[in-house]
Amino acid sequence: PVRAHQWTATAAIVFDGKAVNLVPGFAAKAVDTTGAGDMFAGAFLYGINHGMNYVEAAHIANKAAALLVSHFGARMATADVRALLG
Repeated sequence: PVRAHQWTATAAIVFDGKAVNLVPGFAAKAVDTTGAGDMFAGAFLYGINHGMNYVEAAHIANKAAALLVSHFGARMATADVRALLG
């Protein structure tokens, strides 16, 4: 079983059934944390469904959550989503 946890604002922990990985977060000035956990979970699952390994998925999830908390509201602007996904 896989387990991903947004441990702190600076890191996430991912357990892939064999190893525990600490995935560094991104610096962000938190303005509003509404939806940060949901964004992390959604971005993590997006990564897995698009062929990323668990560490890569946690990396993009950390980035998405950092972007989200940097402004008010629980939604990201379309331009931010496009930039995140490349």
